[in-house]
Amino acid sequence: MSFEGQSIFDPAIAQEIFNKDDFVNWTVHTILLKGKTAVVTGCSRGIGKAILHAFAINGANVWACARRSDDQFTKYLANLEKETCVNILPVYFDL
Repeated sequence: MSFEGQSIFDPAIAQEIFNKDDFVNWTVHTILLKGKTAVVTGCSRGIGKAILHAFAINGANVWACARRSDDQFTKYLANLEKETCVNILPVYFDL
């Protein structure tokens, strides 16, 4: 089947491209988080970094909180922002 000129955002087309479970999960995440803003602490490593990634790939803009800036973290944020087309604002502070 050819999907040329059709949008994957058309539910009928998307269900043929994705299996049903993937389509439902993808649709729910996209609808729930697109255009939302999340504040995530501990973003430079561990669970905080995983949560940052999950919010970004699901369409949420993120305030990414970390204790300090470093080049590796800054590059990670820039790449994730480019990959997901969301805004990620790094915020540095130590509670």
